[in-house]
Amino acid sequence: MRGNYQIPMKLVFLLLTIQNEVDLEAGVPPPITNGAFYLSEYIPGEKLILRRNPFYRGRFPGNVTQVECPFISEYAASLDEYGSDRVDALDMIASDIGTISRARARFRDELTFIPQLNTFYLTFRMDQHPFNDVAVRKAFAHAIDKVSFTKNATRGSYAPAGGGFVPPGMPAHSESVGIKFDVTQAKQCLKEAGYADGKGFPKVVISSVSSTSDNPIVPFLINSWKDILNVEVSPNPLEWEHFLDMRSSDPSALAVNAWSADYPDPDNFLRALFHSEEGINPGRWYNKEFDQCVEKAMVVLDQGQRVSLYRRADEILVTEEVAIVPIYYSQGRMLAKPWVSMPRIPPAMLQLKEVMIQER
Repeated sequence: MRGNYQIPMKLVFLLLTIQNEVDLEAGVPPPITNGAFYLSEYIPGEKLILRRNPFYRGRFPGNVTQVECPFISEYAASLDEYGSDRVDALDMIASDIGTISRARARFRDELTFIPQLNTFYLTFRMDQHPFNDVAVRKAFAHAIDKVSFTKNATRGSYAPAGGGFVPPGMPAHSESVGIKFDVTQAKQCLKEAGYADGKGFPKVVISSVSSTSDNPIVPFLINSWKDILNVEVSPNPLEWEHFLDMRSSDPSALAVNAWSADYPDPDNFLRALFHSEEGINPGRWYNKEFDQCVEKAMVVLDQGQRVSLYRRADEILVTEEVAIVPIYYSQGRMLAKPWVSMPRIPPAMLQLKEVMIQER
């Protein structure tokens, strides 16, 4: 069937993207595009329909000619729709841990985990005591058992960040540059910093966004540092606006952050965040070699050289300076029927023109 575009293949793809619906209702005109599909129909509160663009001249390896995208406000109904074969695929990118567990129980063979180009990470306030000492930062990093956290606290819904900050699925991802969980090394680093068994270590707070209070990462970190390092860390949950204000004006000693790709390139993860002058720089960090790497990578044309530069920058950030600690990588979740064939790639990079529908 590959390449047979005369057969009208309809893909029903459930989207929980209410923001798209609101934007259209607000009077924003449909986008003008020269892509593989165009917006054919929009029914407020119900669905939108995409149809293959007959004027598209790019490569079109799939056979889908129409994509119907119903709007559904919650996942219980969407799983029922999927279970009754009324839809072909369900994007579960925004699903919670409980919903993932239910989907796995009902449709184990049809649930796929794919990279999402999103990293949750710990930041240190680098220009203030006590985290201006790399030995302290290494101690805190070595005391985090990322594998145990993702396996037990998130029921395997996320992938432990054993590599760099650049996530899997993106060019320049490094698989094993992260600081490893090591109780002995964690205690030794803290001792080298002058705080043997946590004695004399100041009390600090860890800030996070309060809307993620159901995420067990903050309690897990606090308990780990208490049990292994014997240091006291207090939670500081903040509303999103206050969290952003604090990050800009007076960052917390510790903070749990997350970053999702605006565009699928490591420049968006490294220069845009951690360059000392051009980036957000949530830890008030400066490293000359890091800045030079990402500046050069931004302008060179050779992809191999770019990847090498970004990997070196990631190594400086995560391994040598321990300016941050990647904790886990988010995973995209996709339910797809056996007759649907689509690339297992990050959702941000999925192109519907590559989807194949087989006759049932």
